[in-house]
Amino acid sequence: MVVFEEDTVNQTCVCTLDKLKEPLTIRKSRDGFIFFEIVTTKGKLAAELSGKFSSIPAAKKAIEAYDREKAYISKALRSEKFTEERLKRKEKENNAPVFKPESN
Repeated sequence: MVVFEEDTVNQTCVCTLDKLKEPLTIRKSRDGFIFFEIVTTKGKLAAELSGKFSSIPAAKKAIEAYDREKAYISKALRSEKFTEERLKRKEKENNAPVFKPESN
């Protein structure tokens, strides 16, 4: 599922995907032209999302299509899920609460 938080004043849109840990941001391209681009704060952007888009709705469509067809659950989210499941199993085996490790 994709959640969009649009800021029309700054011409940006923050997109949160269930399959990615870091949100994607649609922003005005910094090359002086009228185009928009999709950026991420951490890691490498998928090839399907790299490039220029003529408008924010066009970039949103690209993100929705990527989420539907191409996106896989990221390694970071998968690792967190496995850690939670392992801690739950330990709690059942020991009949005592297990302390969760601190996240970065």
